[in-house]
Amino acid sequence: MSILLFESIAFGISIIAFLYGVIKVFIPNVPIYYKMIISAVGCYVLEELWVIVNALCGVENDTFSIRLIGIIGCYCTFLTANSRALTNLLGKDVLNNRKSKYLALIAPAAIFALSFAAILKVDKSKAVIMILVFLPLIVDSYYELKCLLTPMDDKGLLKQIKIINALVLIEYAISMSYTFVQELNVLLVMDVISAIGMALIVLASRKGAIKWKISI
Repeated sequence: MSILLFESIAFGISIIAFLYGVIKVFIPNVPIYYKMIISAVGCYVLEELWVIVNALCGVENDTFSIRLIGIIGCYCTFLTANSRALTNLLGKDVLNNRKSKYLALIAPAAIFALSFAAILKVDKSKAVIMILVFLPLIVDSYYELKCLLTPMDDKGLLKQIKIINALVLIEYAISMSYTFVQELNVLLVMDVISAIGMALIVLASRKGAIKWKISI
């Protein structure tokens, strides 16, 4: 019962946040960057939905499932938003800070080390799946930190984006910690915290979209 309760709370928070984002951000003249961030949250909702299905139907967690597709989709969408859509929004000059580029390498290096440590704990078949899941997360962490370290632009458009970057990095830290935490109750609380983080990402995206429309 506690599993269903906590996962229902996490799913409820994430689905409400996603629907709010769709209504408030998927409107004319809002940059694709913000829409992709909301889409990433939608992929996360799919992952949470599968957890609810497991809890209600007693389905065993398989190595490959809809849940896995949802979380990989979430990370890949964050990666695409930051590697492509954000550059189109701000321009190459804003994000072309040499110091930020070098310092940003710290994030993927740290996450790669944690990933390697996590992979050593599982068998070979699960290790392959973990590599597929962690790869977009590792690459995107570079873009997230690079933007976070980039000096503020003249229009102040980076303010809300930096908040999104920080929240996404926190989400990545939570995702990585799942591999090392064994206590079920702690994992359930982490699910709720992760959903709250996604909701905050949606709110920051909404504020950023408004800021962008005002500035143009």
